[in-house]
Amino acid sequence: MPGHGVRALARDVFFYDIRDRNTVLGGLVLNPGVTNADFYTMINIVFIMSDSSTFFLRNGDGDTIL
Repeated sequence: MPGHGVRALARDVFFYDIRDRNTVLGGLVLNPGVTNADFYTMINIVFIMSDSSTFFLRNGDGDTIL
């Protein structure tokens, strides 16, 4: 996909599977108006979870984003 690497350079948020922290699943440029609740909703739309278990998001320091 041409230009894919260039678009990735602008991203400031990246998604990883906690079981494989070396493979990026996706990412986005986070705009100031996006709330944590909005962010969780976006993740729920983009990724299909393999079961009905609860998921959570962590920042680069490993802190859970509420």
